[in-house]
Amino acid sequence: MKKIVFFALTVIFLIAFLSSCNLQTVRITGTPKLEAPLGATSIVLNDFLGDFEDQLEESLNGLTKVKDKPLTFRFATDLVNISMSDFFSVDQIDFNDLQENISIGFDIPNLPSLASQSITLPTINPSSSNVDYTVNDLDVPSGVDITETLSLSVDVPNTGGSEQTIDSASLAQTISASGFDSITLSQGTFDVNVGMSVPLNTVEIKLKVLNTSDEIIAESAYVDISDGNTHSLSIDLTNKTLSSTFNLQPVFRVNTTTGSPSTSEDITIDILGITGGKISAASGVEFEETFNNSNTINLSLDADAFATATLNGSIEFTLTQPSGWQNISVVSNVELAQNGNVLKSQTLNTYPTSIDLSDIDIDTNNIDVTVNSTVTGASNSEFTTGTVSFGVTPNISVSSVKDAKVNLNTSASKPADLNRVDFASGKMIISATGVDFKEINGSVDFGTNVYTLTINADNNIELDLSGKTLDGDIEVVINTVSLDMPSNSSFDVDVNLDNASFGYIEYSKTGLEQNFSQNVEIPETIGNLVKQVDLNAGEIFIEWNNNLPMTIKSFINSEMLEINKSLDFTEGTSNETIDLSGKTLDFETYNTIDITAEASPVGYDGSILTLTPTNPIAPGDSLTFDATFTVRDLGIGKITIGATTISNELSETPIDLSSSDLDFLKNIEITTIPATINFDMQGIDDITASLTVLATYTYDDNGTAKTETKSIFGNISENFVATDFATVINRKPSDMVFGYKIETEEVILDGTDQKIGMSFELDFPMKFNVTQDATFIENITTEGDLLGRDADNREMINDLLDQIKTLDLNLDLSNTTGLDVGINLYNGSELIDTLTLSNSSISLNDLITEIKNNEPFSLTIEPFIPAGDYELANGEIAISFWASLDTELDIPINLNSGGDE
Repeated sequence: MKKIVFFALTVIFLIAFLSSCNLQTVRITGTPKLEAPLGATSIVLNDFLGDFEDQLEESLNGLTKVKDKPLTFRFATDLVNISMSDFFSVDQIDFNDLQENISIGFDIPNLPSLASQSITLPTINPSSSNVDYTVNDLDVPSGVDITETLSLSVDVPNTGGSEQTIDSASLAQTISASGFDSITLSQGTFDVNVGMSVPLNTVEIKLKVLNTSDEIIAESAYVDISDGNTHSLSIDLTNKTLSSTFNLQPVFRVNTTTGSPSTSEDITIDILGITGGKISAASGVEFEETFNNSNTINLSLDADAFATATLNGSIEFTLTQPSGWQNISVVSNVELAQNGNVLKSQTLNTYPTSIDLSDIDIDTNNIDVTVNSTVTGASNSEFTTGTVSFGVTPNISVSSVKDAKVNLNTSASKPADLNRVDFASGKMIISATGVDFKEINGSVDFGTNVYTLTINADNNIELDLSGKTLDGDIEVVINTVSLDMPSNSSFDVDVNLDNASFGYIEYSKTGLEQNFSQNVEIPETIGNLVKQVDLNAGEIFIEWNNNLPMTIKSFINSEMLEINKSLDFTEGTSNETIDLSGKTLDFETYNTIDITAEASPVGYDGSILTLTPTNPIAPGDSLTFDATFTVRDLGIGKITIGATTISNELSETPIDLSSSDLDFLKNIEITTIPATINFDMQGIDDITASLTVLATYTYDDNGTAKTETKSIFGNISENFVATDFATVINRKPSDMVFGYKIETEEVILDGTDQKIGMSFELDFPMKFNVTQDATFIENITTEGDLLGRDADNREMINDLLDQIKTLDLNLDLSNTTGLDVGINLYNGSELIDTLTLSNSSISLNDLITEIKNNEPFSLTIEPFIPAGDYELANGEIAISFWASLDTELDIPINLNSGGDE
């Protein structure tokens, strides 16, 4: 509105401004009228009632609106509602609460997994070696022949007593030996017998051995042959080389005194051969010598690695001869042995060659290699001393082992709650991919008992579990195995339990005994009135599913239903009933209907459960027992209602109507608040009962707090009783609470259509008298300046206020509440005017000057309800406000007479 007023005044100001220009004068006169809203408000029913409705709803649970005109609230409640037909219905005694389940269940523990183990079989790592022997000097073979007898005549001169040497190449004799081309002797002598035919003065002889080039190879010492006898002569051939053709030249040393100038003497030279000779090198010598030596192939095995192993492969032999040998053969007999036992022997005459040891069984000892060789030289051989070496290279591996030491040990803890099991079936299988076991030395420790492992038809290691007892931790020990060697000597072994089942179990388990205790509370309205109920039908129906391999023992008890019964829940699915006809529900003695049940496996002592199943149980099997107890199909014979007094509160919280801030609630007098007691008796004529409803409250009696009680009383024979609580409410009470009391005599109900009902109703119709004008909402004050003035427009708007002719406040009211509404208009605390439904506007002309002089300027609007009688409807009051302004303008405008400005 303030923007609209400001815009209008600005237009007026613009016209006035134009009139100030130096123009030819023209007079313009008008009365423009402006309207703009000042505000609006509305109030609905709850705003009228305020604390009154809040207090009622908070205190009286279930308060509802039952009528729009006059607006009426009602509080209604059934205090007693008992009938034979619905006495045991869900909304009174809920026997669904007596449906209960018992469950006993547990899982047979799984046997522990045994970790895979790695087996590393012993392998042989044979070392290469050599068998060497040294070929030293040969004995001179028998085929070497240097024997020959030479006869020659020598002229011996008369030396006249002086010594003379006869050394003439002409005396040399060529010797042709056989059996060699040349020989070098490391030792030996060339032996010759020499003699002269007749004695002569001193004659000495020595022999020189010359090669064909007349080079002296060796020579002997002189020997005296003067006596005409035969004498021995030796020539040392140590380190001398002798060809098969050589020269033998005698040398004479003489000292004679014969009468003639010279004497011809016959000399005999008998070559005996070589004595004690050793040949260190030879050419063209035929010979045969034997040599032997041995060595060891180290297998690098522990003594207990296995009992025996079957080999695969061979041992290769190579031969290395002295570099100077030619046309010399070496034939060897090779013997392979362990502990003196020959594994294999073979004669070798070509090299390299191999001795096959496949399928030969060995133990863990090293292999001894013995070589016996025959060395033979041919007639064209070349010989020298040196070393003959046999290279021994094992190319062998193990194809299978017997009783291989593996030292496999794996274990697992027995489940703690599995004290003992006897296996009905199953196998422990120990296997390795690609491995066929042949023999086993091992066992499985199951606690008290140790069982031997065997080999099954699939060549796996096995323990047949049938009949075996497990009462301790599991330990698998394998000492030795026999098997064909796999491609890898190290492999993993898996230990699995296949198809294990138990024929006997001792299971450590607590909490298998199950019980429940169920109590259904008797509703207070029934328990206080009913002494007992006689049943003529009904049962406790028990059904179960027992897959435990035993009977479950159960005990069922109910004090109210007088049940004390034992039941056996056998294996399988079955059911049983407990008849309730003839039972009495004694509500005078008991305030609940109770059922207690216990169940536990037969033979269970609270900690140990022994199972001997007909059909074996597998590890991990779930064993369960479930039973459901249901009370159903109850039939009522009769109900005995006892003499009793019942009292209780109807108010959840006290009602307080003394502190409302609104005049409306302080200044009204409610016309009537009817209260009614209703009795509904069907099929019952001989019962004595009464109902009293009381309202206790405090009110202000001329400044004194006073407490009183308002009551309504009725006998059951009166059907209904009514009274009025308006006086109580009009006193604006505080701490007001409602309560009731029921008193009955004993009666027996034995018909299906009999019923006892007591109820209370309290209505709050909004018919009242307003004793004096009363406000019903807070005052409404316009915000800011009425004309929207501020620092920018204040001077202009104040100047233009002189042009305003009239200023009115208008009102538009919509009212569906049934109440009259008035409006008081205030300037501050000064009452300007009062507007009722017959007035539509209030003049503010007298305030124009005050509005101009006071910024900001605001108005206060106070709605009120005039004194009078009313019926409040469920509606609302809506009020709209606006201002209207009339202006009178008389503005001269001067127009230009020409082009001058």
